Amino acid sequence: MELLGIKDKVLRREFTNTSKIITFDLLEPQTYNIRVIVDDNNNKRWDTGNFLEKVQPERVLYFPNEFKLRANWIQTEVFTIE
Repeated sequence: MELLGIKDKVLRREFTNTSKIITFDLLEPQTYNIRVIVDDNNNKRWDTGNFLEKVQPERVLYFPNEFKLRANWIQTEVFTIE
């Protein structure tokens, strides 16, 4: 899971193989987005796939809403990956 800032710059990254709560603390007030890369081979990076071997690229999912975080604000969201 990646926390994205302005122009999709990766600000923080968390790795997990199970369902768990991921917390991003001490953020500046601005607009954020969340991206999840489904790492099928657990190498902790996005793989593009291989056309000749008929291997699809790993899935990249974006949270549908942006977060407009304010100062001294706590925001809780649920991101369900199927």
